[in-house]
Amino acid sequence: MIEKYAQNYSDLNHPSHVSGAGAYAEYILPEDNSLSDLSLGSTVIIRDSRDEKIVWMAGTVIEIRSLSPFLADRDVMLYNRAGSDTANSILRDISGPHSEQRLVAKVKLDIELEKDDNGNYIQSPTQRPASSWSQMTTPSISSEDDNIPSMIDILGLKEKGVEVGFIGAGNNPREEQGEFLPYLLDIANLDNRHMFVVGESGSGKTVLLKKLALGLRATEIDGAKPRVIMTDVQGDLLQLMMSNIIGSIPSKGWQNRIKQNSSIQDSLDEMGPFQLILPISKHGDKKMLASIKEVVENNGHTVNEVGLRLQDVENVAEIEYLLRLSSEQAATVLDDEMEAMKSNDVPVTLDRLEGKIKSILNRDPEEKQPATSSGTKFYKSTFLATLRGLRHLRDIFDHHEPSLRTHLNPLNCLNFRGTSVFFLEHLDPEERLMWGMQLVKWLYENKREKGQFFVFIDEAHQLIPAKPPSAGKGGTFPRLRDNFEKLSREGRKFGINLILGTQSPRDLHEIVPQQCPTKIVMKIDKSNARSAQIEEGEARIASRFGQGQMYLKSPFNGTSEWIRVHSPAPPLPHESMTNFWTKLDDEAKRIILQ
Repeated sequence: MIEKYAQNYSDLNHPSHVSGAGAYAEYILPEDNSLSDLSLGSTVIIRDSRDEKIVWMAGTVIEIRSLSPFLADRDVMLYNRAGSDTANSILRDISGPHSEQRLVAKVKLDIELEKDDNGNYIQSPTQRPASSWSQMTTPSISSEDDNIPSMIDILGLKEKGVEVGFIGAGNNPREEQGEFLPYLLDIANLDNRHMFVVGESGSGKTVLLKKLALGLRATEIDGAKPRVIMTDVQGDLLQLMMSNIIGSIPSKGWQNRIKQNSSIQDSLDEMGPFQLILPISKHGDKKMLASIKEVVENNGHTVNEVGLRLQDVENVAEIEYLLRLSSEQAATVLDDEMEAMKSNDVPVTLDRLEGKIKSILNRDPEEKQPATSSGTKFYKSTFLATLRGLRHLRDIFDHHEPSLRTHLNPLNCLNFRGTSVFFLEHLDPEERLMWGMQLVKWLYENKREKGQFFVFIDEAHQLIPAKPPSAGKGGTFPRLRDNFEKLSREGRKFGINLILGTQSPRDLHEIVPQQCPTKIVMKIDKSNARSAQIEEGEARIASRFGQGQMYLKSPFNGTSEWIRVHSPAPPLPHESMTNFWTKLDDEAKRIILQ
């Protein structure tokens, strides 16, 4: 018998039921408040009987409502005395009107649990309704009674893996005898490791991404630590390489109840070594970039400067929008000359293309329709338009000499056995889109590289948007989308794993959540809920989450339904961006004055 339980709230006219939408039951919470920690989203356990055999079912509280004993909507008496097992006890000891109300919890029953021959609980979907004498309670973390399923049995929790956070009851982590229940992603054994993280500004999304990166670097897969690549569109990931001026987030509220076992330096040693990948741009704040490089190198980390090269562009369709030309023929001229250079193993550069087109125009000044290297003839005006288009490309391509001088792809620096931070904050939208193209392309081309890559793309809606941005017209956006889909479908077979974060899921292409079975939803506006793939009930709760609180679903990890997880900040450098830029500038000045 369960000591603290809620009785089934059903009768002949309102039974518990199972339908295509799922299995549901309602329970009258005990008068003695013994289940006071029950809340929306709580996991519960149901004790029932079927064919004279005890059956256990587990589910999630999806609704809690209050009832007056004088306005009951069931043909049962609500005030049952403690210890009574019947659902129709006589209402006793009532003298005059009073305002006491009983609470009723509606539960969505997800699974049934049955022990196998080895004493382990086997889960199966709930296919039959709960009976009228069934009893509901909150499960313990690890039950002392082997005959009663615990939270670990219900959620199928893993014993090893990357720590995401802790299972909580209500708004606080559940504690029993000083023990918390961690939620671990058994990353080494997941068939699909792609993840999707949604959270608005201030939800703790970036802190969670840092926490996941730390956990991944502390894990071995196939005998080796995975490599981590993190795109940084705001600058807050730079802080990982600046622990001398940036401290960790102080714990507050419920986070104080969970002790951290490691220091900032221990965590950084686990994540390291670090490198910063710094794209060179004509448009970036050169003073800021110089300060970043100075401080990162002064802290003993590597900085790799890279530049976009025209020779790494696979097809003219990828850059057609940058030409700013209305003439399709001009793009064809450019395509012919690029293909001719590639077929002769000549690196494609802006200088070579410009020189080639000028030589065609000067070859026979009287010729009205000069021919390209492929023999196709165009009017001179088309060649002149092509030259004008090439001038627009000079703002983005071929202005970083070290990248031009090497025969290797500048992004080969990503093949780094540690944590790489790919800084994109200083780039304009056109450059970010082009670097997104090159990153996805490099990852796919290097998918057979030995080992596991985990690629974090924060603000992923900027790189894989739902609709073509103004800078992505022409063939660029479709190619980016197609390359990403190809990478997400095939890359995981070769160890390319994507962790995509966004604060605007409605602006993210639908293929992203489709390809990411592990989903995490932090504080989010209710209007974004459908795009984040959570239901209205969860969305209402998620809109009130505090920092580090989330819903999580990970079918390959045994969590096929949304559960609530509380994730305290890891011991890693993190500072508000307003304070960070000030501290960065002050530290750069201090280094220069040394």
